[in-house]
Amino acid sequence: QTLHQMKYNITYMNETVKHLILSIYLGTEADYLLDVSDADNNIFDINLTLNKMTTSIINNNPFVQSIYVYNPQEGLFFSTYKEMCYEDEELINALKTYKTVPMLEPIARRGQDSKDNEGVFTYAMYESNSPNGVFDGAVFVNVNAGLIINNLKSINNGDAKSEFFVLSDK
Repeated sequence: QTLHQMKYNITYMNETVKHLILSIYLGTEADYLLDVSDADNNIFDINLTLNKMTTSIINNNPFVQSIYVYNPQEGLFFSTYKEMCYEDEELINALKTYKTVPMLEPIARRGQDSKDNEGVFTYAMYESNSPNGVFDGAVFVNVNAGLIINNLKSINNGDAKSEFFVLSDK
């Protein structure tokens, strides 16, 4: 029963995030951020768009930690995390380990503030026929792994000594 509940919770979260990132990717805000040029002269509109994404998406989905939109023209990650243009070195390092970045699949990695050792699951969405993959423009949704792990621990009778392993085919 416990394993069934764990599987259900993880599957539910996974499907929810997949639908969420698709709606973000196909939305007007991401479309604008993917294609905007001359970021310095459009800083107000970019900031307004990121604030709209924060209030409409992140504030209504507690498991979503942040959203990044990679703009290939500017070579920038527009971000709802910390600052408007945030270059997450942990994400860039994780992306470099893939020949083709998995689309709509969780990438387990250390979070933006790796010193806190908080993990995140990052989902990517980009045009599948892009020659450079995510580096031709992409949307990333970072899911707080701590919430998922705490949920699993609570299902497992709150055993603080329990350990969980995230397995990857990498």
